[in-house]
Amino acid sequence: MITAVEFIQGGLKQLHGNLEKQLDNITPDQLHAVPAGNPKANTIAWGLWHYVRTEDNVVQYILQNKKTPIWIEGGYAAKTGLPEMAQGTGMPTAEAQALRIKDQHGYNTIKGETVGAVLPVDWVRIPDPDRPEAEFDARVVQMIARERGAARFLSGEGATMVGNSVVFDSSDGGDAGLGQIWKYTPTTNIGDLDEEGELELLYESTDRKVLDGPDNLCTSPNNRIVIAEDGKENNSFVRGLRNNGTIVNVAQNLVPMRLSIIDASGKLYDPYVPDDGYSASDGLAYSEFAGPRFSPDGTWLFVNIQVPGITCAITGDWASLGL
Repeated sequence: MITAVEFIQGGLKQLHGNLEKQLDNITPDQLHAVPAGNPKANTIAWGLWHYVRTEDNVVQYILQNKKTPIWIEGGYAAKTGLPEMAQGTGMPTAEAQALRIKDQHGYNTIKGETVGAVLPVDWVRIPDPDRPEAEFDARVVQMIARERGAARFLSGEGATMVGNSVVFDSSDGGDAGLGQIWKYTPTTNIGDLDEEGELELLYESTDRKVLDGPDNLCTSPNNRIVIAEDGKENNSFVRGLRNNGTIVNVAQNLVPMRLSIIDASGKLYDPYVPDDGYSASDGLAYSEFAGPRFSPDGTWLFVNIQVPGITCAITGDWASLGL
């Protein structure tokens, strides 16, 4: 007669053998695919993780008098970016997704791109994005996305809706490192976890005097793009991207500030906080614009200057600027 331990060992050996056969030749995309795009469905990879965690808890903790599970003892939560205590039961379906260029694992959009070229897009799932360790290091979620094949962008900062598309920027992307403007348009399974779409490069700066570090974005009344620059401190503009692919100047910051104040304050400026006094080496500079938004009727554009912390209201014939 077999013992209880032998019975459990035999059953686990059979289960492991069946799993190995089922997983033979399965691709990473198949492992992470959502069945029929159902938001309540789980991927094969999630099912495997759930099984391994459950077996670990039963064999270690329950059958061996509360012995520490291998998952915790070996530090596998930190190694994989998955929850330390959860095993899947009762977990919410909420998660993040990251953009991936279809069939091109870890595609790098930063250099070598062509304006107007269209790239096919799908999305990779990032389980448990609101994990505690992400509060201290946001790169935790980013690295999970990269491991799963997400595309790389450099300094993504601003985004805005234009019709059914999302326009966003890569502040330091491009061959010259001066910024790119991208447009993502969903095409199939819109709104589902298995949504697919197209990514188009609308603009890439090659001249600092034309566009330097696109940052915050908003959409004009005529569905054009308004851009607040995050460029050099001697050259701060609000620009516009017209439908013909050219840039137009909307506003320039003409409020000079001591460079030391801008550098020391970061995003905030308090004139009542004493400093070490002005010196000739401080120099003057112009802080960046931020937060452009149009009034509901589309006639006024409101935009902030970070230092000294003022809001400007701009109005005029937006159509005459191609915006």
